[in-house]
Amino acid sequence: MRLPLHRRARRLLAGALALTTALAACDDEDGGLTLGRAFANEVEAVSGSGQTVAAGSPAAQPFVVRVLDQARNPMVGASVTFTITAGGGTLSATRTTTDSSGLATVTYTAGTTTGPATITATAADLKPVTFQATITPAVATPTAILTILGGNNQSVRAGARVAVPLTVRLATATGTPVVGTTVTWVITTGGGSVSAATATTDASGNASTLYTAGATVGTATITALAPGAAPVVFTETITAATGG
Repeated sequence: MRLPLHRRARRLLAGALALTTALAACDDEDGGLTLGRAFANEVEAVSGSGQTVAAGSPAAQPFVVRVLDQARNPMVGASVTFTITAGGGTLSATRTTTDSSGLATVTYTAGTTTGPATITATAADLKPVTFQATITPAVATPTAILTILGGNNQSVRAGARVAVPLTVRLATATGTPVVGTTVTWVITTGGGSVSAATATTDASGNASTLYTAGATVGTATITALAPGAAPVVFTETITAATGG
């Protein structure tokens, strides 16, 4: 016996509703389309790529990615994995979860080998994001301190010798004099000559030389260098020689 048309229509509608409810309840663990639920659809780089990092030092900026859903809205609570794929070093975390803005962040500390480094961020089976960094030689920490004691900012006539010797002191970070170390004097601008191109620090850590101005009026600079210390620069003013 055939059901009346209105009863068949009701059954078809009930079946369609049941199918829709079942699809909406499906999860998307296998990457399939899920109705009524957002899913991770894209990972994009936000910041941190292209940095230069000294070997053994942390990067100035963290590496940040954003995870978006199928409507390009931020995904909250998505798992992101960060991996160093070249260049060595360490990460603050290898796996992190996106925040309320869909962002996942790690900090990077460079390894000891100079050259390029790459860090990859992945989420689910989405296309990964790659960050680039360049590792440069480590900045040496000074083991001594070179300071100017006297002879800086003098005025001297062309061809004449300064009245006060150029004197530096070499000491450790705690102030202990560094004895018996060679200090080198280099005229970097303005010409002229020094009485000694090198001098050895005495019992007080001091070393000196005398500067004789060149023939050109203007400014002369003389640099003092010592092992393990940052150089210091003396500046002298050369004035015109008097006629005779």
